[in-house]
Amino acid sequence: MNFAALEHRSQSPWCFSLNNKSIGVRLRTAKGDFDRVVLRIGDPFDWQAGAMPESASHWNAQFISMKLVGVTEWYDWWEAEWTPPYHRARYGFRLFRGTKQWDFGEGGLAPAASEADPAWNSTFLYPYLHDSEVHQLPEWIKDSSWYQIFPDRFSREGAEGPWPQGPVTNKEFYGGNLEGILKKLDYLAELGVKGLYLTPVFESPSVHRYDTTDYRRIDPRLGTSQDLQRLVEEAHRHGLRILLDAVFNHCGRDFAPWQDVLAKGQDSRYVSWFHIDGFPLFSQGHDTGNRRDAQFETFSFTTRMPKFRTTNPEVREFLLDTAVFWTRELGIDGWRLDVANEVDHEFWREFRRRIRAVNPQAYIVGEIWLDALPWLTGDQFDGVMNYPVGFLIRDFVADESRSAKQTVEKLTAREMAYPRQATEAGFNLLESHDSVRLLTFLKGRKDLAKLAYFLLALQQGAPCFYYGSEVGLEGGDDPDNRRCMPWDSQHQDTDMLNFFKSLLSFYNQWHTFWKTGSKIDVTTHRYPGLLAWRFTLNNDVLTAVVNRSSKVIPAAGLRKFLPELLRGQTVFGQPSASLAPYGIRAVLEKRS
Repeated sequence: MNFAALEHRSQSPWCFSLNNKSIGVRLRTAKGDFDRVVLRIGDPFDWQAGAMPESASHWNAQFISMKLVGVTEWYDWWEAEWTPPYHRARYGFRLFRGTKQWDFGEGGLAPAASEADPAWNSTFLYPYLHDSEVHQLPEWIKDSSWYQIFPDRFSREGAEGPWPQGPVTNKEFYGGNLEGILKKLDYLAELGVKGLYLTPVFESPSVHRYDTTDYRRIDPRLGTSQDLQRLVEEAHRHGLRILLDAVFNHCGRDFAPWQDVLAKGQDSRYVSWFHIDGFPLFSQGHDTGNRRDAQFETFSFTTRMPKFRTTNPEVREFLLDTAVFWTRELGIDGWRLDVANEVDHEFWREFRRRIRAVNPQAYIVGEIWLDALPWLTGDQFDGVMNYPVGFLIRDFVADESRSAKQTVEKLTAREMAYPRQATEAGFNLLESHDSVRLLTFLKGRKDLAKLAYFLLALQQGAPCFYYGSEVGLEGGDDPDNRRCMPWDSQHQDTDMLNFFKSLLSFYNQWHTFWKTGSKIDVTTHRYPGLLAWRFTLNNDVLTAVVNRSSKVIPAAGLRKFLPELLRGQTVFGQPSASLAPYGIRAVLEKRS
């Protein structure tokens, strides 16, 4: 028994509001230590005699069996829900192993006490369920899927010049524009995605536009604000939502207030807008481009991106007003927030309040690559760019030494790291403008890439697919991952395109099974590349499985570990008595 593994706190992600009526409660125990766990929960003031516990004789509590919702390498995770009649809860955990029982609360672990009057140190307290603290998600987010567009390289209309098929750098502009995106809305709707995420569109001297010059002007190379307005309206008519990219951690070198600082030095009225350590700004007497030779903070080490002081009220108002302006003017559906973890929390709290006041259904997602819990408690972001999940999937399909069991355990750990709503609002991706393209990472192995895209679609949260992946576009790390979209059919992989259409059709029809149903993992040492999930919804069972192995899984293996694959209706992949090497299948078994 490993009692040191017991973990719970009466705060997110261990205890969290599910809505304005119910709470979710989680407990972590050592793997395999306990047969079952019961949640003892009730109102802290609900006693049979007397108004306060000190004079009471019996606490009126309910006993709810907790569900084992996840198993990782070292831990079991248990979860239960409860609707407190008076918006508050006192609770503790009763742990069972054979004939032995223990109680666990803030005071630690102790032998099971009286059912009637548990000690206060054997419980936890959830003081009050405030409406204002509920993590409210857009109603539409569970049905979403995304397609990321790098505007200069996706499609162009009315522009001329080269449109190369092959490696690129960040130095070239190829003329992709908003009108080009608009002309491809039929294509994108037919593909099956439900939303478009556009990397920055505001005026900037660079092709990537993460160094903003003018936050209130659309980059003329891309078009005008009227063009963007028309794109949003037409996208909505096609059933596509629009997510814009906000760069509020830093600006570009040509941003007018920074140019004022460069020109006037410490006499500039904008000095306090930035993190300036002293003057002169450049220790070498000129701008070397390297932060190490400068006396001001920047994004990374590039002096072309000076960092905002977002605690400055004037800076805060400028940036927040900008976000509100575009949200209101364009009717966009949300924001992706660049370098979000380097901006102060209070800025993002106010950002959420103001954006939701304009559009209560706006989706707010932060770019945070690692642990993001401090931003995901309901007062800042709905979700984050879920790179860790994508990389776990990518590494599983790329490396046969990684077993399905290990991968499922690590995916479960990621799921348990956040409150449920944050996981449901996750922005899941395998590749982007900041990472190597999947097909290149997998050395051109389409069969492995298909496994990865299928597994991505099965996660809680929304999958995001990077432009061109559906036609086999490759590319290395930044900037080569920003190649021009091939529109000539001779440069497109039609097999991959058909796979994407089938995958998104499958996702759109069946995602409620893994978004709202229960889940059971299926892995086995006999076939270490076999990864399957059984999703149950209204007694119907949808089983999704991949074989990340060069060896076939015969009918006998399926009959032993996944018998439903031999008797259910195949809804994705090819029906067969066995599972082919690198095979994919989803099977529906109707029981209702």
